[in-house]
Amino acid sequence: TYAKIFELLLRLKANTIWPAMHDCTKAFYYYNDNPRIADDYAIVIGTSHAEPMLRNNVFEWDTKKMGEYNYFTNRDSVYKYWETRVKESKNYECIYTLGMRGIHDSKMLGSSSIDETTGMLEKIINDQRIILSANISKNIKEIPQAITLYKEVLDIYNNGLKVPDDVTIIWPDDNYGYIAMLPNNEEQKRTGGSGIYYHASYWGRPHDYLWLSTTHPLLIFEEMKKAYEMKTDKIWILNVGDIKPVEYIMTLFLDMAYNINNFLNEQSVINHLSNFYSDIFGIETGKIVSEVYQKYYSLAYERRPEFMGWSQTEPLTDTRLTAFNNFLYGDEAQKRIDNYDNIEKTIINIAQNITIDKHDAFYQLVYYPIVCASLMNKKFLYFDKAVRYANQNRICAIDLWNKSYQSFNNIKIETEYYNNKMSGGKWKYMMSMNPRNLNVFKEPKIINFDKNQKKWDCIAEGYNNCDSAYNLPIFYAHDTSQYFIDLFLTDSIDISWSALVTETWINVSENIGVLRPVANENQKRLWVKIDHSKIKNDLINKGYIYIKANGKEKKITVTLDNSIKKELNGFNGFIEKNGYISIYASNYNRLINSEKRFWEKFEGLGRTGSIMIAKPNNYETKDKSDTNFAETPVIEYDFYTFSDSVFDIYINCIPFHPVTGRNEAKLAISIDDKIPQIINLRTYGRSEEWKQNVLENRAAKRIPIEGIKKGKHILKIYMIDPGVAIDYILINTGGLKNLYSIIPETKYYN
Repeated sequence: TYAKIFELLLRLKANTIWPAMHDCTKAFYYYNDNPRIADDYAIVIGTSHAEPMLRNNVFEWDTKKMGEYNYFTNRDSVYKYWETRVKESKNYECIYTLGMRGIHDSKMLGSSSIDETTGMLEKIINDQRIILSANISKNIKEIPQAITLYKEVLDIYNNGLKVPDDVTIIWPDDNYGYIAMLPNNEEQKRTGGSGIYYHASYWGRPHDYLWLSTTHPLLIFEEMKKAYEMKTDKIWILNVGDIKPVEYIMTLFLDMAYNINNFLNEQSVINHLSNFYSDIFGIETGKIVSEVYQKYYSLAYERRPEFMGWSQTEPLTDTRLTAFNNFLYGDEAQKRIDNYDNIEKTIINIAQNITIDKHDAFYQLVYYPIVCASLMNKKFLYFDKAVRYANQNRICAIDLWNKSYQSFNNIKIETEYYNNKMSGGKWKYMMSMNPRNLNVFKEPKIINFDKNQKKWDCIAEGYNNCDSAYNLPIFYAHDTSQYFIDLFLTDSIDISWSALVTETWINVSENIGVLRPVANENQKRLWVKIDHSKIKNDLINKGYIYIKANGKEKKITVTLDNSIKKELNGFNGFIEKNGYISIYASNYNRLINSEKRFWEKFEGLGRTGSIMIAKPNNYETKDKSDTNFAETPVIEYDFYTFSDSVFDIYINCIPFHPVTGRNEAKLAISIDDKIPQIINLRTYGRSEEWKQNVLENRAAKRIPIEGIKKGKHILKIYMIDPGVAIDYILINTGGLKNLYSIIPETKYYN
């Protein structure tokens, strides 16, 4: 029975459940004791969007005996099927799901158009309410009923579906944590009220995330706080998938549902995270775990572990190399490896001091998810490096492939411990390292590698292939950047090397060393920085680094541009560097809000860790002018270009959907006094654009700009619709290369 689940729900202050619906389990009502035990625990039973009238279609509908699950052609059989369950459940507390979809998570059968579906759904809802009225001794308006506008049902609703006023409308997210739509000001007046159906786990396209719990707590807070503000407070349902991986997120969601007023701001969520782990493991350990988890959620927000294969489902595709750049922007892939390695090592160290009575709890709640998320990332990122370095004949490619395979094998070892050794095997079968056996969970492929005759080589940051000479990215006045040079063996021999600089202002992390054909010694990364104290002129300065080894020499040019000092005298803002400008949205120069509308900073979310959201949420823009910019809130950023150019602006936002059906997801952008260009971040259905948005947790738009002269300019971002959230802006003046992560801001302050 569900007795243990019901007890857990009460402990978490929850009072309703949608029982499991997949074919790996029997239907809730198959067990006669389940409804009685639910009543004992005062748990209200409902069913999912695809299971009207408390019926589990996957288990209970027998097509051979009952015919097709089709209301157009088999109404009587379906009607009887629903009526039977109502008679069985009428004496218990229930919420009856209205409407009809396919047997499982699919569209209704029998319709050839959305208009036909809309009309039939209204008839079905009417029939269902007749069944309820005939069998339950209450006024129909007093019988709890709900319809979930999930997937195509939201389109049907927007097509004009009439829902009785006393029926609760449950608004869905898009399966990836972004609420698809909320009630507008008129819909908020309905007597049935509104609810939310939200995912902490998902099976489906573009890719499942069933293994680890990685939905950012601050995303959940932002979306559920918004839902509450929009009077969506009647029913909150969380799709947990499996309970074990999502224990914290489940607790957070239900605590917010019980009293959202305990969560006043972003810090309230961080405090909740810290308190959760401090209550279990003590204040000192809880604080460290909370800090690690904040980094864990931020890393997963950039890309979930289950999405690291760059593969998809429905249709199933093979894994690919990741989009992290290994050769520029400080080596995005290595930065991610290092970030995961740091939190993994922190947790492994803490585990040594956990008392025996708390060890298993620590392993389940902390150690397994954090360590395995790290290992999954290492599996793919080391494999990436192995393939890319093999193309450069680096013998370290074999070592990196071994690290990739070892990461895969360590996930197996940890999962084996979770299921068979931890707590004496109490949680056997509760954790799978390969849900649905998708390609992302498979062991790394074998790579091809050939040595060459060069014996050694080197490559500078910004280059994918080896060459005889290189130019490092340009350094600028007041610049604290550093760039790398990789030295590596291409054959199994010992080689001594040296790095000589021609100018005292060039600093190299190491000047001499030996490469040996053993793991961790067959390549060396040198970091190059500028000592600005040793050069006082306002010129473009050049110097050189000569890498010498085994009778060969490579020349790397280092450029320091101090000439910008005079030009930028008194300028504070963002400047062009190496062909691009990087701006974090919350670091604006000026913010101009209006009396009723405003840009609000939200801390902790996004790639930059701080985003700007258009508020208030209940401002409806339908039928209002998009072009009245004189009184529109605007964010302004000062920036400086060093040449006349045609360039592209890339605005990177959080992939929120329009707040209501009376909104879009628009904003406008202009440079200086040019006419603002309107862009709409809205996506439709499960389009390719939406798929990329949810896989990356980013909605990016490109805006081409022409006729910009060298010098100072102002980027203006105008508010149009509420709910639009800006993370960062990139301006490509000709030098921006492929990247996945954020890059440091190109700030300049006198």
